[in-house]
Amino acid sequence: MKKRYWIPLLILAILIGGRIALPYWVTDYVNKTLEDIEGYTGSIQGVDLHIIQGAYAIDSLSIDKIEANNEVPFMTIEQIYFSLDWSALFRGAIVGDVLLVSPALNFVAPYQDDGEFGQEIDWPQMARDMMPIRIDRFAIENGLFRYRDFSTSPQVDIPVTNLELEITNITNAENTEQELPTHLELYATTIGDGYLGFVADLFLMNDIPNVDATLEIEQVYLPALNKFLEAYAAVDAESGEFNLYSEIVINNGIVEGYVRPLIVGLKIIDLEDPDGNVLEMAWEGIVGFLTEAFENQPEDQFATEIPLEGDLNNVETGIYPAIWNIFQNAFVDAFSQSAGGQIQFGDQ
Repeated sequence: MKKRYWIPLLILAILIGGRIALPYWVTDYVNKTLEDIEGYTGSIQGVDLHIIQGAYAIDSLSIDKIEANNEVPFMTIEQIYFSLDWSALFRGAIVGDVLLVSPALNFVAPYQDDGEFGQEIDWPQMARDMMPIRIDRFAIENGLFRYRDFSTSPQVDIPVTNLELEITNITNAENTEQELPTHLELYATTIGDGYLGFVADLFLMNDIPNVDATLEIEQVYLPALNKFLEAYAAVDAESGEFNLYSEIVINNGIVEGYVRPLIVGLKIIDLEDPDGNVLEMAWEGIVGFLTEAFENQPEDQFATEIPLEGDLNNVETGIYPAIWNIFQNAFVDAFSQSAGGQIQFGDQ
């Protein structure tokens, strides 16, 4: 073979060899990144590269707390997809998108002084380590979140399923004069087949981000929460529908907002239950009497509105306004079953 053919063939061989070796190198790099998470252990099964698209996918990520006293994994993700944002690239910004497919996150309540909440992990930094460019869009498809407590009787397991999340313009790659340029939307199905919706506009460049957020949890079938109610309040719900509405505004570290829990058609005790414990039935009867007494009878609802105000390091929840609002709901006006419009960003 003539010498002039050797150089192109050698370059081609190097490129092919590099393409074959690159997934193994990226897999080792990601596993090393996961090993550096203090107090946790993590691994992935492999990496799929899409060089032409400027993307790669991580398969089967798992993260566990090393000293957890349970066998529930802290986090599993079926696939993480990292890709370059070509539209931003043409505008001169090197940013990327991150998509989590079927992530499952377990928050396990403290058990023998050993919690498993992951608050000590710098999750944004971990994502940046896996994709060393700015992340401008973050999304979740088909997510699962579970709150679990193995220390109670009965044990508590509250899942949130079908979770869909999208956060756009995280790094403010586009030149904009908007006060709150980053947009977040989250939708999911709660335990009891309820609806969860969370929408927020944010400015993330401050040390304390500016936020204008609305939360709605609606039509949660209360008997589905009976294990939670039995474990923490020693009562059962025979019927009823739980709703929660909240607005939160954070402007230059000042917090203003409210949380409005609202229950419709609540029935605490079934007097026809032949297997009911006498003491439990007595306590349930007291709770049922109090909720019935302070229920708005025309609307068949029990509700209060808890104001939130102060700075981010010392949020004050007013207990007396909360108690007054119970009376107001019962004897004056029923609270509306919706959130939004009461508090506007910039009104503080």
